Amino acid sequence: MLTLAPGSYGNCPSIPNGVTIRGADPANKPEFSKFTINRRDGITLSDIHCRYTYKSGDSDSTNKFLIQDSTNIKVLGCKFQGDFDGNGAGKGRGLRMWGANQNVLVERCEFVDWWKGLGVNGKNITIRLCDIHGIRSDGINTGSGENYLIELNYIHDFGTPGGASDHRDMIQAIGGAKGITIKDNFFDQNNGLYAQGIWSDHNSTDSDLTITDNVMIMSHTNCIAWISFSNGVVDRNQVAQWRDANGQARPDNNPGVAIPKMNMNGTLTSFMGNQAPSIIKPASSDPSNQVTNLDDKAVRAQARADDRWIHFF
Repeated sequence: MLTLAPGSYGNCPSIPNGVTIRGADPANKPEFSKFTINRRDGITLSDIHCRYTYKSGDSDSTNKFLIQDSTNIKVLGCKFQGDFDGNGAGKGRGLRMWGANQNVLVERCEFVDWWKGLGVNGKNITIRLCDIHGIRSDGINTGSGENYLIELNYIHDFGTPGGASDHRDMIQAIGGAKGITIKDNFFDQNNGLYAQGIWSDHNSTDSDLTITDNVMIMSHTNCIAWISFSNGVVDRNQVAQWRDANGQARPDNNPGVAIPKMNMNGTLTSFMGNQAPSIIKPASSDPSNQVTNLDDKAVRAQARADDRWIHFF
């Protein structure tokens, strides 16, 4: 184990198999500007500040923090902080997992001020207890792979001053995967810009999909919208429409689609106990589902006091 004092360490050198790098003080994390974990096994990063600094000419997709073709990797209690261009647009990818990764855990991490937060590829990948916010575009992208678990995260306040008209998704599936579980997450538009919640279109056909026990406060029609999948379980999700202090729907670039909806256009094995202002599909569903207009402020207060997310507040 390598324990680091606070300070700026620049680019992280190549890390050997089986090594743990941890910050000595979680409240004052040592800072790295880049790391690459490529074809490695058994590495742990704990309480590290991964900070990107924008340079003129950097593209949106600039990637400084990469895990590729690696196994048994843990990223614990780390902060991934992006940067802005001269127009205030978030730049860079927070953490990209690329290739045939296996058994990767990202837990208790923060992702803030990025173009995109996390890109997930591989097998047996877990994103747990993370705080994902201030994202210009997508929070989490799931690519091709198997067994993705996204649970107990607080995903909120998307958008940056620059790039305000971008297409934002808190979670988007890209590329097709088998076994995606999204459960016990709190999604809140809060003071951010409108965003889609959980989204996948015809370009990604996924199987063995589970979306359960999430709380979502949104103002976009695609709150939970998965257009192509097989074998889905979508139960006990609670959706409320974001409203301002006067009870008005949020004015945004698409005022005609401000009511958050559920739209599951695939083969469902269970669709029970959901609450939302609108349910498009399945149109004929279990009577335990409710089309209802919940009070967003009451839902937010209840979620912030919930044991699943109380530590974020």
